[in-house]
Amino acid sequence: MIVKIVFIISTLILLNFNIYANNELNHDIIPVAALFSPPNQFKLGFSPDGKYISYFGEYNKGGGLLIVNSENPKNVIASFDLKQGLYDYMWAYDNRHILYLQSKDNQKSNQLYIYDLETKQTTLLTPESEIKVKFFAKRINKSHKILIGLKSKEQQYFDIYELNLLDYTKKLIMKNNKFVGFLIDNDLNIRVGIYKNNKGEEEYFQFKNNKWVFLMKLTPEDIAYTGFHGFDASGNNIYLLDGCSKGTVTLKLLNLNNGKMKLLAEDAKADINILAIHPTTKEIQAVVTEYDKVTYKILDASIKEDVEYLKRLNLGNMYIMHRGLDDKIWIVGFDNDVKPFRYYKYNRENKEIKLLFSSKSELEKYSFAPMNPVIIKSRDGLDLVSYITLPNNIELSNKIYPNKPLPLVLLVHGGPNRRDRWGMNKEYQWLASRGYVVLSVNFRGSTGFGKSFQNAGNREWGGKMQDDLVDAVNWAIKNKIADPKRIAIMGSSYGGYAVLAGLTFTPELFACGIDVAGPPDLIADLKNFPKDYNFKKNPLEIKIGSYKTRKQREKLIKQSPITYANNITKPLLIIQGAKDSVVKQSESDKMVEAMSKYNIPVIYALYKNEGHSFCDPYSKISYHYIAERFLAKHLGGKFEAFDYRILNSSELLLNGCIPSEKLLEDLLNK
Repeated sequence: MIVKIVFIISTLILLNFNIYANNELNHDIIPVAALFSPPNQFKLGFSPDGKYISYFGEYNKGGGLLIVNSENPKNVIASFDLKQGLYDYMWAYDNRHILYLQSKDNQKSNQLYIYDLETKQTTLLTPESEIKVKFFAKRINKSHKILIGLKSKEQQYFDIYELNLLDYTKKLIMKNNKFVGFLIDNDLNIRVGIYKNNKGEEEYFQFKNNKWVFLMKLTPEDIAYTGFHGFDASGNNIYLLDGCSKGTVTLKLLNLNNGKMKLLAEDAKADINILAIHPTTKEIQAVVTEYDKVTYKILDASIKEDVEYLKRLNLGNMYIMHRGLDDKIWIVGFDNDVKPFRYYKYNRENKEIKLLFSSKSELEKYSFAPMNPVIIKSRDGLDLVSYITLPNNIELSNKIYPNKPLPLVLLVHGGPNRRDRWGMNKEYQWLASRGYVVLSVNFRGSTGFGKSFQNAGNREWGGKMQDDLVDAVNWAIKNKIADPKRIAIMGSSYGGYAVLAGLTFTPELFACGIDVAGPPDLIADLKNFPKDYNFKKNPLEIKIGSYKTRKQREKLIKQSPITYANNITKPLLIIQGAKDSVVKQSESDKMVEAMSKYNIPVIYALYKNEGHSFCDPYSKISYHYIAERFLAKHLGGKFEAFDYRILNSSELLLNGCIPSEKLLEDLLNK
């Protein structure tokens, strides 16, 4: 897929027709293709000494893994063709080798290669056929060794090998018939094995006195909130982000000798989600939380001055991406609501910061709309961290209140165990540049605000989770932000479900809806859950509910939008991938059929080669063209002129037909 994405960057530029049409001089409307084509660089990596940067990107009219000099990012040191199936890589701590994985059968099997920056030689390390390779661990004080996993197609678990970078030999250090993962210390010793039982629980076993001893167990619910982040210098303690309590995720230190935990850091309102770790001592020096914006809590005063200096630059949410082994050079990233994500090289000694590159340089010329955090109260008193994005050039009565109500799009995030956050968001900017207010809400069930807040959404699909969205819209109407007659609801996955629920449960509230891969039937959604899980209980039952008893089924039927398809009175656009294994095409088909039964018009865009997450830039670009025409028709916003030939693809069907300008216009006018 990486190959295809990077190739399309070039193809979009070389098209005979102009997909930007007549908008080159109109910087008020940001072109769809500029927003939704792939970034210039992605999957960034850094050599341990900070001298080199690696990334996937465009090179010589194709896609490649590039290694560039961090002093001069335009200076390409080495490149590797992605057409050979390269999809993952890592740097060795010796600063000399980069290892990469290559697959030609959609990652069912792969091969491990190593590149030597000094000799410029590439070597195949796994000539065995039909084998799967996985990176497991590397450590500073064992810079010439790496732990990798190997398994044949008959094996369920990875055997662990030690790879010697001096002579490229592999030594088996553990035959594995049980563990799905490991905790490995700073000397590359396997200390803890992770076993997943048939209940979906994770059982942790410590290797002690030459045998595996039970250490602890995590329930399926707790697994989502808990993570292990390496050993301290003593080798006796493990840093742990602990989400097992009802509150927020905290940082703790787990003592392997006695099993006791020590609290190191916490925040009352938001989960700790990022750690700043010293590159050699592995001490955690700061923790990052994100309530409405990113906040650092300093644990080690030695980096306080640097963090405060970088924050004072006011370039956006700051992330420490990489630190050189001598800790003099940092690579930092800034996420800003009105600029593409940018990467900088920061010298701690002289406080010099230098721009390396922008993740999307072609977007730098456009004017983006600011994104404003706001806390909205739910009807039962919960604080809902939300974001308002207003179109540019709108007269305001104050920071987030326009002088007159505007058309609004409620953009609902998927998951639902995800969250909306402040920063550059292409969907928000696309909608704002078309003249819409964008409202996004972290409804109950969203992550980042503690376990209680997330669990408050359990089995509340179509219930209190939907109420939170309705409350947010009513807040926008009450504060004269939204024109009550011009409000759309849009979302994908869970967000798509919320769209269908909005048009069936509260049809009077919305003028139209755009559903991308949303499940209309909750029982079918549970039954269709992918079967490649080796535990008995469907984890979705925690979030949605069970259908085993009659009473449970009746509840799910009431929560399913397809039950109330006849309630739909407002225009609906459904977008679906035919290869979606999460929300299957048959589910969207059934929703369309149910609406047709009541002679309710619907536009149905089916992408033949897309799954649950749309990956092909052509698909993203064309569906946003269709969506903005749909919104313009029903909310009155702007849309970009484009060549309709970009829609004329055998990969796309509109209501079962090959799309054309006339077909789209006919469907919009129904």
